[in-house]
Amino acid sequence: MRYTDKVYVGDEGTVIILDTLIDLSDANIVKVLVKKPDGSETEWGAVLDDERSTCMKYIIQHGDLDISGKYFLQAYVENNVGKWRGNTVILNVHDKFR
Repeated sequence: MRYTDKVYVGDEGTVIILDTLIDLSDANIVKVLVKKPDGSETEWGAVLDDERSTCMKYIIQHGDLDISGKYFLQAYVENNVGKWRGNTVILNVHDKFR
């Protein structure tokens, strides 16, 4: 995962990169599974990273980071052979001005 030094509630345009350590060139579906600090779950539709065949990329959109706290992110990949989840990583989202 790669992002700016700190991520804040309401940020948009932050690039999230998840490295799966496996070649994703044959993937049909790549997305980021997200568990928000309030326990709710959502999905962010990712794309393959043009520079690294093992990475997926998502650009934070309006409303994605709507509360502060720990966001648990997990890569999800499907191809013709199966479905997999990656290791969980934590994105700490801070209140504004913190």
